[in-house]
Amino acid sequence: MLRIFFLCISLIFPFVNFPDSYSPVRIPVQVGENEFYILKYEKAGESIAYAHVHENETSSLEAGLHTWNRLGGKLITLVHSFDGTKNRIVTFQWKKTTYEFDPNRIFTKDKELLRYNIKVIKGRGKVDDFIVGEVQKLANIIWSEISDFP
Repeated sequence: MLRIFFLCISLIFPFVNFPDSYSPVRIPVQVGENEFYILKYEKAGESIAYAHVHENETSSLEAGLHTWNRLGGKLITLVHSFDGTKNRIVTFQWKKTTYEFDPNRIFTKDKELLRYNIKVIKGRGKVDDFIVGEVQKLANIIWSEISDFP
């Protein structure tokens, strides 16, 4: 049975040590004019998939990596901030407009609900079908990485 855990709470676990030769698979994702990426960790063991979508929840990621390292499975984490910060909210640009969304709120097939969860924070653009499609593309890629895990 597939078990999926969204790592949303902060837990404190000891530092996780990984073999020097291990590195995650990096999956690039274009959203608007920005490129984000998903880091994918896979290890034989339990059929558990973990999804970490809030960069600022570093204790949550550490807990997930600790558990993944012990039990195996798959863990993915969304990387979207490249200025040295770790942000909860994802921002991206398209045609001189900056948009933002909470990545926990993108996993829906309801396009109107998704549209409501995307905000214009700078510029004069609108949350049109193209913008909704860009965010939906990211959600679909994340979901495809964890939903088909054996």
